[in-house]
Amino acid sequence: MKTCLKIMIAAVGALAIAAGAYFLFFFAKENDPKMLENVMIEKTAFPGSTVSEGGEIEYTLTVKNENGRRVKVSITDTPPVGTALKDGGSSVSFSATLKKGESASFSYKVRLGESIKEGDILKAPAAVMGEKRSNTVSTLVARTLDERERARMRDGILALSYSENIEPLKLLKDMYLVAFSEAPVLASTPTEVLDMIFCSETDEKIAALRKMVLPSLFGGSAVQDSAVSGLIGESSIPRVSDLLIGDILFECKDNITIVYIYDGKDLVCLMDGCIPEDATARLSLLASAERYAVLRPSLSLVTLRYAMPEQSDALTEAQAAVIATAKAYLARGYRTQYDDSRMNSDGEYRWQIGQYAPEDYTSQKWGYLNCAAFTYECYRTALGIDLGGRYTTNALCRYYLNGGKAGAPEYPYYYPNRLSVPENERVAEQEKFMSILVPGDLVVILREGGYGHVMLYIGDGVLIHSSGASFNY
Repeated sequence: MKTCLKIMIAAVGALAIAAGAYFLFFFAKENDPKMLENVMIEKTAFPGSTVSEGGEIEYTLTVKNENGRRVKVSITDTPPVGTALKDGGSSVSFSATLKKGESASFSYKVRLGESIKEGDILKAPAAVMGEKRSNTVSTLVARTLDERERARMRDGILALSYSENIEPLKLLKDMYLVAFSEAPVLASTPTEVLDMIFCSETDEKIAALRKMVLPSLFGGSAVQDSAVSGLIGESSIPRVSDLLIGDILFECKDNITIVYIYDGKDLVCLMDGCIPEDATARLSLLASAERYAVLRPSLSLVTLRYAMPEQSDALTEAQAAVIATAKAYLARGYRTQYDDSRMNSDGEYRWQIGQYAPEDYTSQKWGYLNCAAFTYECYRTALGIDLGGRYTTNALCRYYLNGGKAGAPEYPYYYPNRLSVPENERVAEQEKFMSILVPGDLVVILREGGYGHVMLYIGDGVLIHSSGASFNY
């Protein structure tokens, strides 16, 4: 019996020793500093490129174990100078044990102090993991589009997304002019834009253009260190979380430069019919690009000038219905069937396309509404009101030429040649005119020669209309 007991005690002791040795072996392995060489660590920020004065930034540290066995990691990070951790303290620490191939993320927030002003660059130091360091992150303190402005930009992109214009930079400027009254100043071709961004020279135009380039969101296989000395941060491939509505991506591959604009969901290619592409998939392909840069024009447009301040009056039910209908047409695009329009005014309900007369349009033959038919359809669909031909430009010209009023107020301003009127006078008159409008008003422009245009005012300084000369709203 005693012999058996001794054997059992010896066996248990041996197992304990073996277990201890096993534990010490693998504990030592998972804490081996050499194993950190195969642990990837990346630091990102949200917002990732620009932040407003007094705002907050969330930094995220992502680690991945690419060793063949588990490893224990301990990370220490410090906030940028001039910021404070929301949870207090002067630094943050994170620890985790990662299995083979496993990843983990850690996040913390900082608040910008009063000493951080617009134009400053926040440089977040590298996080420390043993002897290994993460990347650094640069963030520009600057004014960016707020929620209301992003909504305007989204509408601007949508309004031009059916355009037949194939000049990408003109289309780009038009999108900003539709949303705002300012547009970015860019070179004559997309390739020239990239040439100016990455050239070794610096002049006033190049400096202004580089101010629009987002921190770190530039690079490419053909970009040399000397070419990015005038840009902010280290080269990196952008993520969707780095982008805001209205951001512009210039990408050069195989000596061809393509331009995209971000609409909040997709990157819309402006080169051929405004085709939306999945943003994540598009950005992942930048790894093989020769050169690329993401621009945020709002950084260079110091004042985004509106025609009038935000509409403060509450919308009536009728106004809301008309505006919702107009935006539905905008979202639908230019294609509309003959039966969609019941406007019964000669020559005003539809422009003929090619060899087809309006009555020939079918589900296979598409037409589109002109300006008068568009406003007519908004009132008929939303409110059941048939305006008839009263507000067509031809009818209004006849009324005014005969001294009539056509049931509408006339704004008493006239000039024979727009170019002969000083800019400040035109702007003042425009703002004065817009200030009298309420949502739902029809704005008719009468030109010399007996023709004109009609638009629908939807509030907040925005006029929506069908161009009448192409497939655009």
